[in-house]
Amino acid sequence: DYSVSVERAEEQKKDSAGGGRVHYLQADVRHPPFARGAFDAVYAGAVIHYTPDARQAFEALAGVVKADGRMFVSLARRDLPPSAWLKALFIQTMRLFVRRLPLPATKVVCFGYALAQQGLLRVQHAVGLRKHRKIVPLWAKVRDSFDTFATPYYHRHVPAEVESWFRAAGFPAVVDATMPP
Repeated sequence: DYSVSVERAEEQKKDSAGGGRVHYLQADVRHPPFARGAFDAVYAGAVIHYTPDARQAFEALAGVVKADGRMFVSLARRDLPPSAWLKALFIQTMRLFVRRLPLPATKVVCFGYALAQQGLLRVQHAVGLRKHRKIVPLWAKVRDSFDTFATPYYHRHVPAEVESWFRAAGFPAVVDATMPP
């Protein structure tokens, strides 16, 4: 993470599950500072598609998973259903616009978008739609909006492509656990 999220997480870890057993480290995901096979499990939640080369980042992280370990990734999808095309077009357009703004203006746009998105989801919940989507705290929505609109890279992938990465890295079973859009 390029931001100060690591420092914030370190300060708040006493209040989280795991408490003092959790340690945060800021490093380049493409060159993790760990020995090969160091971990039983690696979770890369919405991170590698924001790197210059998502496959390279995946392979670097896969290298630190034990031979019988597990790896979980979440990536932006390219094969969206027609119902999600308008949102994808909106995101691409916003990226062209927001990435040119100064940081304070970017933060305002991301806050406004997050507020509107959260409000829409609350209305959908109230009328019985999209109950499977959790309403996350506003600060998390703002952070996600910033990641989506302001980062220099935003790669999207199809499941078959990502599954081939898992197989090439030696993972015996691959499960696509995509959430509905």
